[in-house]
Amino acid sequence: MAHSDRISAMLRAELGPLSGLVEKPMFGSWAFMRHGHMVCCAREETALVRPGKEREAQALALPGVGPVVMGKRSMVGVVLVSTETITDS
Repeated sequence: MAHSDRISAMLRAELGPLSGLVEKPMFGSWAFMRHGHMVCCAREETALVRPGKEREAQALALPGVGPVVMGKRSMVGVVLVSTETITDS
């Protein structure tokens, strides 16, 4: 999975000067980590965002946000966010 420099820049702008934020390549994408945990990840035309299990339903109710499905399983606590949704925030 390739990452997009454009999506990375959008996420970087949204996250701002979040303390403890580290950027690094992960799974062929570009991940934003905080205290060793992935906050979000830039993909080709979308972003993986980790709202956590408690806020997942709330995030999925937003337009342009969907579940992350790997094979036949959904990842819990992680959602896929469209580029349009990132730029509209």
